[in-house]
Amino acid sequence: MVYCKCLHANVDKTNIMIFLKTKANDIKLSDITITKVQYCRYLGIFLDDALTWSHHIDIVYSKLMKYVGCWHKIRSKLPLSILRNIFFAFVYPHII
Repeated sequence: MVYCKCLHANVDKTNIMIFLKTKANDIKLSDITITKVQYCRYLGIFLDDALTWSHHIDIVYSKLMKYVGCWHKIRSKLPLSILRNIFFAFVYPHII
């Protein structure tokens, strides 16, 4: 049995991001086009081509704002220990 030790890229998920100020657009390899993107998700973090974290902060902020209304309504009705558990279950994973 022969094994192929080749690197295969998933073309549907492959993008290019250029961190320098250039006018490069898409890259074409034979008949496959790899598109240039301004931001991408890598290991749960959104990276942008300017390395400013602005897109990542916007995503985390929008996720956390979903919990603010609920938190405001339940804060006076539940004991502190349960509120702490809710915080570590829903909010803390987005912050870390």
